[in-house]
Order: sequence, then C-alpha cells, then structure tokens
Amino acid sequence: MRQGKEVMVHGDVTPLWTLTHHADFALGFTGLLANPEAFGETFHLTGDEVLSWDGIYRTVAEAAGVEPRLVHVPSDAIAAYDAKWGEDLIGDKGHAMVFDNSKVRRAVPEFTVSILFARGAREIVAWHDEDPSRRVVHERLDALMDRLINTHRSRHA
Repeated sequence: MRQGKEVMVHGDVTPLWTLTHHADFALGFTGLLANPEAFGETFHLTGDEVLSWDGIYRTVAEAAGVEPRLVHVPSDAIAAYDAKWGEDLIGDKGHAMVFDNSKVRRAVPEFTVSILFARGAREIVAWHDEDPSRRVVHERLDALMDRLINTHRSRHA
C-alpha cells in the first residue's frame, strides 16, 4: 500500500468479520483454563467489532498512513490461479464470521473486548516498521496478485 500499488480484495466484500486482539483473546482464554464450566465445552473468543473486508483493508491503510487503492477480485478467479488459496477464501473467508460471545462471558465474566482493530492495525504496522527484515515481499504472491488485478480489470473494464 505504501508503494502506491493497488491492493486485491477477495470476493464480493459483503461478508462481515470479527478480529480479535491477542490481549483480549488471552484474557478470555486464561479465564477458561481450569474453569470447571469450560470442561468439554466449545467457546468463541472473538472481538465484538464487526468489519467488512474493505473496512479491514482501509483500517490497515490508515495505520500505514496511506489511502488504499482497492481492487475487488472474485474468489473463484483467485482459485483458478491458486487452488489452495482459493479454497481458503471460498470455504472460509467468503462467509460472514460474526460470533456470539455470550457463552464465554457467562463462564468468564471478566472477558471484555477492549482493543479495537484500529489499535491492532497500528501495532502491526509499527512492528513491521521497527525492523526492515520484517518487511519481506513474497515475490510469488505479489506477482500473483498483480496478475489477478490486471486480468480482472481487463475482463471487467
């Protein structure tokens, strides 16, 4: 994004997602450890903030101090180029992932979600900015995204 490149956003961008900061997750998780109410049970430990994929990318861009240039590419088009990546997108990230945390809050009353994604995005960007060795461009993936953006644009221009 800082290079001014277009950024590929998969799918139709309508699915909503929840993202969870590690500190919030840890509070809920540690509250479940050795908790008799948790034995044999399954819990969701997710944030309460609901974001679209565009919102996620825009939040990261804001944290990086740039305006994103988003290009939407259908997940099935991505799958045609990379079956594994497409499988992950179509099977998981193409659906809304908004969860009800009421069960974990009953078992762990102190579980709260206090860190919004905007703060987490700033922490992620800062972590990468602290050390140049963390800013590795994965050439194969970068080239694939460029090709998908160009192909998609030419088919729908």
